Amino acid sequence: RVTGVRRNFAQDMGMLIPPIRLRDNLQFSTNEYRFLLKGNPIAQGQLMPGYWLAMNATNSKTTLKGVPTVEPVFQLPATWVTDVERKNAEASGYTVVDAASVLVTHLAETIRRHAHEILTRQDVQALLDNLKQTHPAVVNELIPAQLSVGQVQRVLQNLLAEGISIRNLAAILEKVSDYAPLTKNPDELSEFARRALGAQIAKPFQSDNGQLRAITIDPRLEQQLAQGVRQSATEVALVVEPRIARHVMDSLTRFVQQMLSTGQQPVVLCAPHLRLAFRRFFETTFADLAVLSYAEIPARVQVQNAAVIPHME
Repeated sequence: RVTGVRRNFAQDMGMLIPPIRLRDNLQFSTNEYRFLLKGNPIAQGQLMPGYWLAMNATNSKTTLKGVPTVEPVFQLPATWVTDVERKNAEASGYTVVDAASVLVTHLAETIRRHAHEILTRQDVQALLDNLKQTHPAVVNELIPAQLSVGQVQRVLQNLLAEGISIRNLAAILEKVSDYAPLTKNPDELSEFARRALGAQIAKPFQSDNGQLRAITIDPRLEQQLAQGVRQSATEVALVVEPRIARHVMDSLTRFVQQMLSTGQQPVVLCAPHLRLAFRRFFETTFADLAVLSYAEIPARVQVQNAAVIPHME
């Protein structure tokens, strides 16, 4: 099943995950596990073999008999139940999975969240060599004349860090190639690359009828925030007054909760030059919040306002 995780990730995200070693650690308690990347722990959890993990996905009022726990991926309250109680859980609308599936799902999600750290220059070189066989003009024009492998790596890492697949590598590099004569800043180049992937980026947030509901920012506040964008030769960052940062955080907390409670994935829509700086500034508080720019939304997609972060007087 670990092999399956690697295979699925390669198909979905367009990068190969190196082999995953499994080994025993006698210092752990019986049911404990953890994931290490380059020798550093990046996630951990506990399993109860022979039991089933029941998660209350439908806000059922039924209380299950079992061992209370926390689901490791999204930190949701859950219960380990026996085979007997499992039928009651399923009948009451709980989502029930076996212990091995909990581990495999946690592994897949951990890989997704850390893919940008896993991608090495050697990996990028292998991707480029592979692409050269089908799209030699794209690769030859870009490397080494305009960018180094390291700069391309940074562009791809930026995309992966926000959960964006790099499977369509030819389209990404074509867009990067258009703008490489103007800037060598990987942050800027990855923003241009996102525009080539607009339909792919917007799709997960669209409803069945194609609409995209998003949190937007009052134009005056957006202008205020945009004045705090700082750009070095290699990076983009945001400088914000503490009271404004607090105001935006409080508003986001409220609106994100509202969207989650209606089963929608929270997404913020803002101006292109503010997008990356805004996302980086607030990602420690809102790790799974998607931030898209107006330039990435295809013209045919209708945007609906879920809420507006108001201006501070």
